[in-house]
Amino acid sequence: MIAASVVEPQGIERVEAAMDTRTTSSSIIAAAFAGYVSLPPSLARSTNEFTSLNNELSRIGRTSARFNYQPSTIAQDRYPGNRGIYGDFILRYDVVHSYDVGYVQGTDDVFVHYFSPSGYRPIKKNVAFVIDVSGSMYGLKLAQTKEALMTILDEVRVQDTFNILPFSDSVAQWAPGRMVRGTRREVRDAKQFVAGLQSLKATNINSALLEGLDLLEQTGSMEFEEDDPSICILFLLTDGKPTGEVSSVRQIEANCKRKNRGRCSIVTLGFGADVDFNFLARLALQNKGVARKIYADASAAGQLTGVYDEVATPLLYDISVDYLSNVDPASVSSTSFPNYFNGSEISITGRLIDPTDTILPIRITAYGSDGQFVIEEDVDLGRQFTRPLRGEDVPDDFAERTWAFLTLSELFKRFALAGDADERRVLIDRSLELSQKYNLLTPLMSLSLLDSQGGRVTLDPQTADRGGRGGASSGGQPPPGYGWDIAGPTFGTRGDSDTYGIGGAECTEAQVERPIVELEESFIDLYRMFITSKISERYAQTEVEAHMINRGTQPEDMEFSYQIPNGAFISDFSVRIDGVEYKGVVQDRRDARWNTVFARSESGNTIGLQTRRDPSKNMIYLRIPDSEPGIPAIFTVVYDELLQRRQNMYRHAVNIWPGEIVEDLVIDMYVTEPQGIDELQLQYEGRNAISPTSIDSVITRPGNSRTRSRVTYSPTEDEQREINDNGLSGDVVLTYDVEHDRAGSHTQAQDGYFVHFFSPTNIRQAPKHVVFVMDVSASMYGIKLRQVKDSLKIILDDLAPNDRFNIITFSDNIEYWKPNRLVPATMNNIRAAKAFVESLTDLDETNLNDAILAGDRLLDMEARFVPESDKVLSLMILLTDGKPSQGVTDKNLILQNAREAIAGEHSLFALGYGQDVDFDLLIQLALQNNGFARKIYETGAVNRELRDLYFEVSRPLLFDVITGYEDGVLDENSLTQHRFPIYFSGSELVIASKVSPTNTDITLGGTVEARTSTGELRRTTTTDLTSTHRDLLRESAVPSVVEKIWAVKTLEALINEYSITQDDDRKRAIADAVVEIAQAYNLETPLTPLALYDPTTGSLLTGSNRDPIPLPTVSHAESSLSRVGDATRYEPLPSTRPIPVTSPQDAPLVVDSTAGVAIDRFHAISLLALRYASTRIEQDMVNLGSRGGQAVFKQKIPANAFITGISITVDGKAYDGQVEDLFDTETLDLGTLERGISGGIITPIDHESKMVILSIPLKSNQRAEFTLNYEMLIPRRRGMYTHKISMFPEQIVDDILVDSVIVEPQGLATANAFLNDKSLDGSPLELSYLFDKPTDNRWQIQYRPSTRRQLALSNRGIAGDFVLQYDTVHNHDAGSIQINDNYFIQHFAPSGLSVLRKNVVFVIDISDSMAGAKLQQVKDALRTILDDMRPTDKFNILPFHSQVEFLDRYKMVEATRANIITAKQFVDDLVEQEATNLNKAIIDGVNQLRQEEERTRVEEKVVSMLIVLTDGEPTYGEKDEAQIERNVREVIDGDYSLFALGFGEDVDFPFLTRLALQNHGVARKIPATADASLLLEGFYEEVASPLLYDIEFRYSDGIEPQSLSEISFANYFNGSDLVVVGKLLPSLRQSLLESTVYSKTATENIRLSSSGNIRAAPVELLSPDIPDDLLARIWAYHMIQGLLQTKEQREDNPVYSSLLDQDVIDFSLENQFFNPYTAYIVNDPMADQSASNRQIAMRITEGELPLYTQEALRQKYGTGAQSLSFIELPSVEGAIDGDPHFLVYLPKSNLHVCFDMKTPEGSVLSLLQDPKRGLYVNGKVIGDGRPHPDSARTFIGEVAMLWWFSPRKPPLEIHFTPLNVTVMGQHVVHWGRQLRMKHKGLKLQIDGKYARVTLQHNVTFTVMRHKTPPKNRNKKPDYLGFFLEHTKGLSDGAHGLIGQFKTMKATLRPRESEPGRTADLLIKDRLVKVVEGSRHHTLQSRRHFCWMADNNGAGVIEGSYRQYLMSSLFGTD
Repeated sequence: MIAASVVEPQGIERVEAAMDTRTTSSSIIAAAFAGYVSLPPSLARSTNEFTSLNNELSRIGRTSARFNYQPSTIAQDRYPGNRGIYGDFILRYDVVHSYDVGYVQGTDDVFVHYFSPSGYRPIKKNVAFVIDVSGSMYGLKLAQTKEALMTILDEVRVQDTFNILPFSDSVAQWAPGRMVRGTRREVRDAKQFVAGLQSLKATNINSALLEGLDLLEQTGSMEFEEDDPSICILFLLTDGKPTGEVSSVRQIEANCKRKNRGRCSIVTLGFGADVDFNFLARLALQNKGVARKIYADASAAGQLTGVYDEVATPLLYDISVDYLSNVDPASVSSTSFPNYFNGSEISITGRLIDPTDTILPIRITAYGSDGQFVIEEDVDLGRQFTRPLRGEDVPDDFAERTWAFLTLSELFKRFALAGDADERRVLIDRSLELSQKYNLLTPLMSLSLLDSQGGRVTLDPQTADRGGRGGASSGGQPPPGYGWDIAGPTFGTRGDSDTYGIGGAECTEAQVERPIVELEESFIDLYRMFITSKISERYAQTEVEAHMINRGTQPEDMEFSYQIPNGAFISDFSVRIDGVEYKGVVQDRRDARWNTVFARSESGNTIGLQTRRDPSKNMIYLRIPDSEPGIPAIFTVVYDELLQRRQNMYRHAVNIWPGEIVEDLVIDMYVTEPQGIDELQLQYEGRNAISPTSIDSVITRPGNSRTRSRVTYSPTEDEQREINDNGLSGDVVLTYDVEHDRAGSHTQAQDGYFVHFFSPTNIRQAPKHVVFVMDVSASMYGIKLRQVKDSLKIILDDLAPNDRFNIITFSDNIEYWKPNRLVPATMNNIRAAKAFVESLTDLDETNLNDAILAGDRLLDMEARFVPESDKVLSLMILLTDGKPSQGVTDKNLILQNAREAIAGEHSLFALGYGQDVDFDLLIQLALQNNGFARKIYETGAVNRELRDLYFEVSRPLLFDVITGYEDGVLDENSLTQHRFPIYFSGSELVIASKVSPTNTDITLGGTVEARTSTGELRRTTTTDLTSTHRDLLRESAVPSVVEKIWAVKTLEALINEYSITQDDDRKRAIADAVVEIAQAYNLETPLTPLALYDPTTGSLLTGSNRDPIPLPTVSHAESSLSRVGDATRYEPLPSTRPIPVTSPQDAPLVVDSTAGVAIDRFHAISLLALRYASTRIEQDMVNLGSRGGQAVFKQKIPANAFITGISITVDGKAYDGQVEDLFDTETLDLGTLERGISGGIITPIDHESKMVILSIPLKSNQRAEFTLNYEMLIPRRRGMYTHKISMFPEQIVDDILVDSVIVEPQGLATANAFLNDKSLDGSPLELSYLFDKPTDNRWQIQYRPSTRRQLALSNRGIAGDFVLQYDTVHNHDAGSIQINDNYFIQHFAPSGLSVLRKNVVFVIDISDSMAGAKLQQVKDALRTILDDMRPTDKFNILPFHSQVEFLDRYKMVEATRANIITAKQFVDDLVEQEATNLNKAIIDGVNQLRQEEERTRVEEKVVSMLIVLTDGEPTYGEKDEAQIERNVREVIDGDYSLFALGFGEDVDFPFLTRLALQNHGVARKIPATADASLLLEGFYEEVASPLLYDIEFRYSDGIEPQSLSEISFANYFNGSDLVVVGKLLPSLRQSLLESTVYSKTATENIRLSSSGNIRAAPVELLSPDIPDDLLARIWAYHMIQGLLQTKEQREDNPVYSSLLDQDVIDFSLENQFFNPYTAYIVNDPMADQSASNRQIAMRITEGELPLYTQEALRQKYGTGAQSLSFIELPSVEGAIDGDPHFLVYLPKSNLHVCFDMKTPEGSVLSLLQDPKRGLYVNGKVIGDGRPHPDSARTFIGEVAMLWWFSPRKPPLEIHFTPLNVTVMGQHVVHWGRQLRMKHKGLKLQIDGKYARVTLQHNVTFTVMRHKTPPKNRNKKPDYLGFFLEHTKGLSDGAHGLIGQFKTMKATLRPRESEPGRTADLLIKDRLVKVVEGSRHHTLQSRRHFCWMADNNGAGVIEGSYRQYLMSSLFGTD
């Protein structure tokens, strides 16, 4: 049976029914996704393909029809094919149409508006048919396209114009350069052209689209002509993906968008399965078009014709629908439409503000064939809503579901266009919400089976459908009593959907839904809330008192939070617990003792930032952990604000959002205004309420007073429920005004303070010149731009007749509505401006600088026509939602340009929209130019905010307002702002001051002078200084209110000045003043946060774990006030007491000296002999403080340097050391100098340096002397040897010296020296004049800056590098050979050689991870490199992602000027793509070189090379690194060099190094935050000039076997050198060592010779300061480097690699080289040195510090600017890492315990369980792949987290693997990224190899990815570590292997029989033997002392470890 019903109150015009019985391949279903069908004109009679069923239809009046079809078996057999019914049922109907605003229908507050007018004449259209004729269109596709085009051409009307542009790899035009009218002859000719089309080669979509648009533009088809309107359409039909010169779909989209600028509609038709339909959909949506998919079957021609029929007859264009009242703008779907075609319909839906209002005024503006028209109609909803939409055939919620459907459709389109991941997540969340709410199966959802009781049934996965849609065993049908329900989020199989946007290829595999776990109810009860506001003289002081109690039986966390208005100051805070009151006292955050405290407090209370419901408000938050049952807590917060008068009203909003029904809720407000109260109103503004609720009834006037009023609002529990089931959730808002007179002045004096309010009336409004500067960049797409348009149209209507205006829009370019002038606000101009506004479309980048300057030019131009006597307000209103990204992007330069251009002549007002806006910049722009800035959040309404801002400044009354007062009466230094550029109607000026303490007058006279539009204004005032209005003395008034007004106004002025001041010294002074006032009045600011006073101890709490409660957190919304917080970046104030630190075993290595510990001597002495640098750093430190502290020695040294000595002397006690085997030192106990925060480490800083850090305790007046020695061989690069000495004393040093000696027997040619100090901004301080050159072979330089010279650089002294560069004399020979003590070194760098021609292929990774700055820097570098190419060189550029692109696919490109220009354009057009197909890219690059080699003359030698740049691992094509290495070796076959540049932290640099070294090249690593463009340019310069190739060194006899370093080299480049070292046989009798170097130039083989004297060393090397073993050390250093290089090439051979390791260790120990293979042991001269009980002072190894410390060091000392990491200081609560090793902390016993866990591979362990919090974290065990399980090691290979943030919602899931992190089964993030994600109460931060999860319950953990080098993967897989950092949010019921220890107590009992090393641990009733030990904590990069237990932690953990085994990774049982 088939039954259907149609109900259309609009009236049914006709209705038909039929059965489509065509074959499946050509059926209607085949076109279903395209949204149309190819049907005959009528279904009234049956044919071979259609069976009419009209007889089964019955009409019910004019509005309803029913269909009921129950064919018998006989009737079914009559269908074609005798197979029964096989086809599709079709019901087709139309409604009655009329010439009006359309039809509105709905229920309750939801309406649906249908607009499909009739009676309009068609509009002329100009059509470009852009048709793909590439090779893939061969055969049937092209034939069908031709057939369809011929049919379409027959339908072209005579008035239409058209052209046909077939394209493949090139584009043709049927009628070149013109559009042809649709006459019969032209159509005939066009059809002949179409008939002759043949398929060709590639698919150059980019060129085809641009040529089509260019044709429409050049022929005027895009132009708007009001008397002859037309529309333009470009049809694109293609069946493949773009190829050709531009294949990036994003680039094609940007090109089209830029070219079209919203003028033409682009209709895209995707033909076949291979087409990129997502791309075509975005292209259409971005350009006012539609996208359709054409199925390649027999009906394709009909489908093509059907698409054209949809748009063949345009009737209207640029349609705008306005609902003039009673509609919530935020709820309305799209109201702007580019076109309306005959036969279509426009649908809009939204919500009414007042459903009882039966009139809905609608205005429709559009253009038709006769020009613009406007239709307005007051639609009677009462009549239309009650039409026949009642009854069993109509769902009750039909309007609601229609609204949801249309909203979802719009969300899907927005998703398709969204470029930002955060925006996409928002759209997905919103779509999920609607899909679930209305049970709609969208691409985001899946079907679940429900039983009759509503319970979800788990289906057998063997019978489940694809995509997660369950199936039952009986043919997929639900069993009796069950039904299907929509569940989500479960996405379809990748690629299954033909839809675009959300779903389909955008989504991931379906996920199995987890069972919902019920959370325990919270027993924290907010039972009383009192809010009291006192408002006096506009000053509001509000006290909030919240009473809370734990009514449960177990301890539970208690959380208090409260939102206060932006601009208010917290002036008091307290919390009373069980009778003990902790009072809030503000502190100076710049004080060192508080800076760390508040940083730690805030990081520990980040929940306060997450739960701020309204980001436009400030918020205070405090959580009391483990609140005991029955103990009440009273939270009290007091905040002060000076109310602003805006649009004639003061507004005081009190936030009420308790989150529950409050038993006792009272709001009291007292208003005292001696000036008189006027128009007082009270409303409740609910968060989701469409309109506020009036509660004026609770307002009283005591004794009918005109100056006092009281409000008491105390809703009962039932009244609260009526508003919201969960209690009030909004603001109670009091608005009022005061009585004003013509004079406008009101003054008040009180207690030595004075305030003056000025708000005059009856002044004529001045005219204004206004320029609206509106951001229309791509980020403004959708609702943002729509709201701006709506607001601007309202604002334009408000312009006064004597105003002048203009509109500027900006993206990457500037567009004027009217060029050159402002125009008067006439009705015609306003109408035209509104049409321009409506036509705005979003474009590309954000060129803010040029937009502001353009607005200024317009205002300047207009000002020339204004007489000087006239006063006109000249202003610019700027709205933007992003950061400057085009043109000038430097913030300081933009500010400077704006200041200089505006020059105080205009005002600039700014609105910043959304999270991405640079609001700091807008604040400074506005305040520096007589304006102000406001921020609109995503949750706010941009249209309302824009209108409000405009109306505030739209009515200027006065200019140049100056208030003056009698001399000597007021304290002039305390007078707040008293000069104002403009006074606006509806506002108020406030001036306050202290009365001078020497004043004797009892009255104060004052004047106000200003200019009006008609002349001058002068008003006078008189104030009695001895009298205060009696109402201000009442208890209901704010005490000392005038003084408080002065304090807040002073603070406000300081804050604004801070925002615009550029001078750092002035900023420091302002910060000092802010702190002084804030502390005097206890006002909380970003500089003065709240600490708590503990009455039981008489001291302040510091936020440590030992405090009874944590510190409160205050989160500030963005404003001028929030900017003051950056004053903490200045030098911290000295501390008067020690900074609180954690317990010794928890404390990380401290890296900064304690205040008072100073450096009084710094000497750097270096000897550079034979290019080998030996450097000694000597640094003396003394503790000048009164207490003990830490002395920290920090020295940056080159990454390739080997440390040869470290010594420390403390008060004459010397600690010396030696290099030892790293393995032999692992069992040593902590040394006497490395306890707690002391110790030593060598840690990497950047790609070219590392940092030596030694931290020791130092008593008061104690002295420490540090000595560091290191050595390295200096390479020659770009013609110079460069030696750097880092100098960062961070203070002025009395005795500072750099002393460097250069000794080169070969002779010195040149040298220079300079200081690269950070204070010099890249301009080095030249020091070459200091050189002393006694001989040609020995030069010396000494640099000893005085304290004065150090101060000239910075008040912190020198901060940079001393750089010495030199070169030696080079001849045309084999270079010098120096010999001493049987060791020799040869430096080869001949001169006089010609440069070889070269072929270079640049292989550039453009995968998506290269997006943004990385790719831009590569582009910048490549442009510079291309300019440096020699004309004789050839090159090619191969960008690669999943595929490889080519600058020229067929040949190498000569470096001619024209080709360089083309290449630069090619580089500029590169955009990022997905995936990394490195293997194919390199092989394609080699093939390019190979083909070019075959074309090159045999006699000419060309050096060929590849330069590969990538930032990630291979992810596409061949991904096995070993195989890629083999492939590359085989294809290069030793013929070319490969140079590799690894970009960023996640690159597999060892792999790239092997690739390079195996193919005659080198690899370099470029940090992601370094200036990649400079590094790339520098690297290219090194290899840009090849001089020789195939170089081989040969020596005479007498060299010791195996002692010679590498003697064969592929290339020699200009500016470099080749170095060979060796060792001679001791019995050698000859006196000379002879060397011959064979090599080749471009045209010949050459042979160069040299010799060295074996018997006599050069005299220069016999100097006393030259070490005797110099050459032996050089030989050892060079041999080690060679071994390391060989090791990097042979990572694939573990046995060989381990042998090399041992060789490196042997060489290092023999020569005392400290490197990663060794450890440096500092001995304690007073300690036991016996082997059995060895006691050392310090063990130093190479490693990394905690991430936050490491990043801070990189930022401060690194070569490039390093951004601070997201991940901050980790604490230690519990960890599982390694094999797997557990390290847990028992906070209640202050103990660390360690144990190992041996479990079978595949086991799932419960790491953390907290059912009360709904939190589960599990880890899956993986093995190392060994065949014998007993000997295998195990690791944690996967981690899964489930968190039920709500008992009624599905859990949030995160899945961690060594490959990636997956959130909710859909958001996949690869390691190596740096991003933040927020969802509900969860925050995920990913930074390189770290992922931190923070939950709203104050639970934090980090998962760390360990990546094993490929050579070791047969021993150890990639694995994960889990680190639990914050556990305060866990309940007492927390369990799991780590979670159980939060509440566990233990007692340690030392064993008397084994003292010191063993003990018994008593846990509950269990006694466990433990042994003293330590465990490495990889997250903190340090070892922790702990007590170790055996047997899988037996006794330490509760029960057996088997109890912690889970059924599955996402299991909860």
